[in-house]
Amino acid sequence: LSSHQSIMVGWRSVGINYVRYSQLAAQVVRKSVKGEAVTKKAPATVKITKWEDGKPIKKD
Repeated sequence: LSSHQSIMVGWRSVGINYVRYSQLAAQVVRKSVKGEAVTKKAPATVKITKWEDGKPIKKD
C-alpha cells in the first residue's frame, strides 16, 4: 500500500460515512453558534431566469 492508501481518514476509522460525518459536523457548528447569530440567518435569494432556444429571455 502507498502511504496515501495506508492513512485512514478519521471519520472512516470510527466506522461512519462522509454524509454522517458532515451531519455531525453541522450539528456541532449549530450548537456552537452564539444566540444572536442564530437569529441573524442570512436571507435566501433565488433568481429565476427563463430560457428559450438556449438563450436567457431578458425582462423588459
